[in-house]
Parts: sequence; C-alpha cells; structure tokens
Amino acid sequence: MLYGRRPTPTFLSTGVFMRKKLVFALLSTGIAVFASCGGSTSTPVNATCVTGTTQHCACAGTSGDTGTQICSATGVFLPCSCGVASSSGSTTSGESGHTSSGHAGTTTATKSSDSVGSTSVESSKGSTGKTSSGSHGSTTTSGATSSSSAHVPGSTVLLFGGSGAGSTDNDDTWTFDGTTWTNLMVAGPTARCCEMLATLNGQVVLFGGRTGATSYLADTWVFAGGAWSQKMVTGPSGRIGAAMVTVGDKVYLFGGLTATGVVADTWQWDGTVWSEITPTTAPTARQGMASAALGGNMLLFGGYDTTPDGDTWLWSGSAWTMSTAASPPARKGATAATLGSSVVLFGGESSAPLGDTWGWNGSAWSSLATTGPSGREYAGIAPLNGKLILFGGYAGTAPLGDTWAWDGTAWTMVTTTGPSARTGALTPY
Repeated sequence: MLYGRRPTPTFLSTGVFMRKKLVFALLSTGIAVFASCGGSTSTPVNATCVTGTTQHCACAGTSGDTGTQICSATGVFLPCSCGVASSSGSTTSGESGHTSSGHAGTTTATKSSDSVGSTSVESSKGSTGKTSSGSHGSTTTSGATSSSSAHVPGSTVLLFGGSGAGSTDNDDTWTFDGTTWTNLMVAGPTARCCEMLATLNGQVVLFGGRTGATSYLADTWVFAGGAWSQKMVTGPSGRIGAAMVTVGDKVYLFGGLTATGVVADTWQWDGTVWSEITPTTAPTARQGMASAALGGNMLLFGGYDTTPDGDTWLWSGSAWTMSTAASPPARKGATAATLGSSVVLFGGESSAPLGDTWGWNGSAWSSLATTGPSGREYAGIAPLNGKLILFGGYAGTAPLGDTWAWDGTAWTMVTTTGPSARTGALTPY
C-alpha cells in the first residue's frame, strides 16, 4: 500500500492520533462501444476519450473479430489490439467471470501511487475458521488491454495505486521485471491509499484501503490475465495498514486501522470467501506492521497504536505465538519479504526514518546491513529472480520513487525511473 507527502496526523474518534496512509488504485469505469480501427489505427466513437476507459474495435482482415483499445493518459485512444484468441487473450467463462489476457504492454504514463505493508509467498498448510455471511462466488470485471504474449507467473512484481505528492490517491497498475517498470494502463479498483496486496495461485489479491481521510474500503479484487476483477464477497471491515500474507493455499490478514480505531482480528481468504478465525491469543491491536511467510508461519513484527511496537509474532494457521527472541528496535512502517530461508526486514520509522536491514531465520533476528536505501517507511518489497525488489516509501518530508535490489548481501540501486514517488506495497505476479 503507498504515499505522497508525509502522512499528516489524523484525529480519530477514539482520541488517538494516527498517521494518514495512502495507496494507488485503478479507474473502475470502462466504456464499451464499437469503433472501426482496422487493427492499426485508433478512431474512437466516444464523444470524449476518458483516460483509462476502453472500447471495442473491429480488426481488419480477421473476419469480423473485435479487439480492444484503451484511452491513454494523453486523452487519445491507443491502436486497436487485435490478435488470435489464445489462453493469453481469450474471453473465458466460469466462476471468476473475468477476461483472460496477457500484460497490456503499453507504458509511459506516470501517475502517483502508494501502499502500506509487505508481501511474501510460501508453500505451507492452511487452516479453517468460521465463514463470513454474505454472497460469494460472483465477479465483476473491468476492461483491460490485451496482449498476444502470455504472462509468465512470478516473472514480475506488481504495484497498484497509492498516494503520491500532495497526498493524492492514485489509480495506476505497474509491473517491474527486474529492469524496467511498465504501466499496464488497465481499469480496476477505484483510487485509494493503503490497500493490502498478496499473491495466491498466481493471482494478485487486493483488499481494502481508504479513499480520502475517512472512507475505509472493504472490497476484494483479483488481478489475473492482465485484468482486475472484483469479488462480490463480504469479509473484514474496511481498513488500512493490516498485515496480509500468503501461506500455502490461504491468504491471512491481521489487524489494521478501521473507521473506529485499530483492531486485532485474524481472517483468511481461500480464493473464494473470507473466513474469520478466532484464536485464544493474538497480538495487540495495531497497524503498520511488517509481515512475511517463513517455515509454514506468518511472521509479524512491530507496528503501532499510539507508539511503535517491537514484538515478534508467529501465526501457524490456527494460533498466534509471541517469540521470546530479541527483536530489532521498535518501529512502524517497516517492510519485509522472504528470500530463500530467511525473512528480510527493511526500514520503518521510530523517532526518525530508519534505513537498517535485518534478517529472521525462523528463530532469531540478526542485523544484515546499515547501508543501502535511505531511511524510509512504508516502502514496497517483494521477491523477484532470487533478489528482493524495494520501491519508494516515505522519507520524513517527501515520498520516494527509487528502486533497489537486495541480493542477500548488499543493496544496489536499480533505477530511479518508473512510477512517480510514493509509498506502496509490491507483490509477486
């Protein structure tokens, strides 16, 4: 989840000051009309080309087949994307109800985005709990630009939405392949900050976030095949700053900040429904924790309610256990992800932004580095090609837009071009 300027204190009804956190999102509207673009031109029939909307177009020489074109950030429809239907570009039916397509492949628009939290994926066991009430299994779909080349799962990391300069909520979706950032220019969730991201079975799962300072969101979205689809389900209350991690065949969510204050509830997403789990013991209510998966457990560190926390907790899928191992200094807004046989934690904030790197081997913490990216909180981090990729964050006075890689020993700056400066969450895709 991501930022623009430093989150300004927000007074809650509980009398607690919390820092305002922001994240990216995508446009949710999509205009579906027909144009004749011959597969090489871009003649819109819409009276107005609205950035992020899509329209169908006729493909010349393809026996009446239709393609898709999207309105770019400059207000001009891109060329009609026409290709032979395949697993990466055909429309499929079924429970998910989304359109399957490859990555959009168009890039260049630079909108702000932002997020909070961290993401990691590991194979392990799941658990059961009570299923929340409400409808499930139906999906709404937003338009996307198709591509003739299929996406290879795990070949990129994905960044969505957030808040950049001026604390403006954004609506863009980006991927990074280790060298280059690509703006996918697809429609999806409404603009927001501070949503949670995780990856389950090759699909990106998005939950919640906040629009403005007070509108907490409780919607669930999935990004697969180059398109966002909303899952029409009920689940956790609207919130920001929760920990959300994939362990085995489940996504687990803990805590966060809601409209009424911080919470300490535990939930799981199995790809179809949200279920609340009610363990006898749990961490105290908080937001802004670092979290990752290791050894069949979800690791949770730090966060804050009124002051930063410095405790370490492990979730087995059915129970929370507090570690007695010595922990890094207390902090909020740190970010963490799994690399090999350890969890790597970076940064956060206590009395000032932190730039230290720590490792968790399953039983103990150790200091790994004190040099690398500048001190920051709420950066995004995710594994890619044997390294960890870190993007953006907030440095105390302004958001950042740099991209770094951790190879297990040291940090290296990869690029300063790509998404605009912001805080944000990354997840493998």
